[in-house]
Formats: sequence, structure tokens, C-alpha cells
Amino acid sequence: MNILFVVTNLNIGGAEVQVVNLSNSLISEKHNVTVCTLGKGGVLKDRLNSEISYYELGEGSNITIRKLVSLNRVIKQSNIQVIHSHLFKGDLMNYMTSLNREASPIRVSTEHSSSSRRKKYKVFGLLQNIMYRRFHAITTISEDVRTHTLNWSGVNKDKLVTIHNGTDMEIRSSKEIVDKVQNKSSGRFVIGSIARLETRKDLETALKAIHYLVYTLKVTYIEYIIYGDGPEKEKLQHLVKQLSINKYVVFAGFHSNIKEVIDNIDLHILTSKEEGFGISIIETMARGIPNIATRTGGIPEILTDNIEGFLVECGDYQEIANKINILMNDSGKLIEFGIASKERVEKKFTFSDTVSNILVLYNKIFTKNDIS
Repeated sequence: MNILFVVTNLNIGGAEVQVVNLSNSLISEKHNVTVCTLGKGGVLKDRLNSEISYYELGEGSNITIRKLVSLNRVIKQSNIQVIHSHLFKGDLMNYMTSLNREASPIRVSTEHSSSSRRKKYKVFGLLQNIMYRRFHAITTISEDVRTHTLNWSGVNKDKLVTIHNGTDMEIRSSKEIVDKVQNKSSGRFVIGSIARLETRKDLETALKAIHYLVYTLKVTYIEYIIYGDGPEKEKLQHLVKQLSINKYVVFAGFHSNIKEVIDNIDLHILTSKEEGFGISIIETMARGIPNIATRTGGIPEILTDNIEGFLVECGDYQEIANKINILMNDSGKLIEFGIASKERVEKKFTFSDTVSNILVLYNKIFTKNDIS
């Protein structure tokens, strides 16, 4: 099968990670894969398998006639059978190539978010609906995203298919999880957040939780490491100084070796106000790391309260701090949550399942539309 993925860029983000992982997995299953970005690739470009055909259509993320011509050329020359787009501009390019009568592959889009700036305006919902009419299917990364997409765009519900993101992270054994907790030295308890530093991730709440731990609960043997980068970094660094928690917080930036990052922490927290899914949750769960996360978006579809970790309300920094304190002082609970986490990923969120479900969808569309 000749498959083309179209995405704005390959900077760090859930959609971009999925494109890279899907591309690499499909290549390993002997499909022909092409990836096109509207602008320069980004840091994830280097993760693409060398057998993948990769094209940067131009400079910047804007849509131009030249980029559209280039994309149509790729479709024709590579005999593309499936165009799978991600994010709004990728969808728009996918739609615009559908107006070319010579290009007749199947068209799929993945909706990654239950809330974005464009969803505040009805005109974008109408535009998305028009585009979706040209697509054979729209996959959503969670049931929450499916519900919001249906309500917002008015798309035909029969076109919507929920396919949860999966992870190819090496799954830690139960024995390894027990050993990690029991063999921990008496040093600091390491809390981590793997997230893009942007408003919707609400890392301000996480920092307030650390402040509450230190100055109200009098817990000082902690280290909070934020792995990621983004536009809110300077603002968050200023807040750290305001809260006088400098010696407890580390801004570690982006790390390419995510397994090494996860193995360095004892607990993962995600304080998002909006979250379509939460890929960092299943990655940490695979390594047996418990999570404390907000009850929003698709997160409750991954994390069961008091089974793999704790669910808390958005913005409730005191509750987050209290839950951290519970786990810091209960190694048995850390082990219990850790083992339950890795078992949850094994049963529900492996990347092989995601790829299998995607291929089933492609083949179903081929059969339904009698496309060879």
C-alpha cells in the first residue's frame, strides 16, 4: 500500500509523534510511506526511518499554490493510494488535492483535539464539515475528541472512528517495577512532567502544587523536572522565582531519549486544562510509573482513578500536592499503581494495536469503495 502522511511540521507534539511512529511502523510492515510537511521538518524529522520518502513542501506553515502543486506531484509520482492528514492545515491540503480529478486516493484525517482556538468560531466548523465531506473517514484519538468533533463540525457520524494512540515504549516487567521502588536510595523523590510548555498544559498549577508541598506540607526531599519546551517557558521560570521553589524545579528541555527520561522519575504529573488524549501518560505507564492527571478530555479513558494513579480536578493544586504526598509515603501504592499501569498499556494501548486498527480502516475503505 502506498501511504502519504501530510502534516504541518514535525516539531514536538502528539500529532507529530503519531505521524512519525505510524510511518516507521508501516514501513516495517513493507508498505511504501511518504511524509510531506508544509514547512521545515522539525526535531522529529531525524526519527523517520531512512526508507521513508520525506518532502518539505516549502518554507513556513502557510498554504500556497506552489506547495499544492508540489503535493499533487508527489501524489502522482508515488502513486499514492491513501492520503492521511493531521492537523487543520494538513487537512486543508488534503482537501484541496481532492479537487484535482486526476488524484483519487482514499482520504483520511485524524482529529487530535477536543478543543482548539479555531473551534471557538462556527465558520471553522462549517469549513471543516465541507472538507470532511471529501474524506472517507475521520479517526479520533479518544471518545472525548469524537464527541466534540461530531458536535462541532456536524460531520456524518458514520465517518468517525475512534482509534486510541498507542505506544511502542518498552514495557517494564512487574519485577522491574518492584525493584525500582524497593531499591530506591534515600535521595530526592523525583516528579516529572513531560509536556510542551504552553497555556493548555497549565504547568502553573503543577508549580503551585510543588510550592504547597514545600511550604505547607513541609515536604522538601523532592525534585520536579519539566521535560519539554515551548512559548510559556519564560513565564513559568518567572513563576518559579516568585514562588521561591528554584532549588526544587529543573527545566530540562526536550530530550530525544524518552525512555531514559521516564526511567529517571518516580511519578509523572499532567495538569492540562485541555487534553485530547495524553501520550506522555501511556508512555510513563508502560514503564510502570504512576500518574496524577487532571480529569479532562481523553485522560479518563486512559487512567482509572485509584487504579493506575489519581485523577484530580483541573487547577486543584492542593489536591495534586496531597496526592503526591500520599504516594511519596506509600511504596506499596507506588508498586500497585505501577504494575496496574503497565498491565493497562499491555491490554489497551500498544502501538501495534494502533497500527493494526489503522490498516483495518484503510482496507475497509478500499473494499467499500471498490478501490484496488
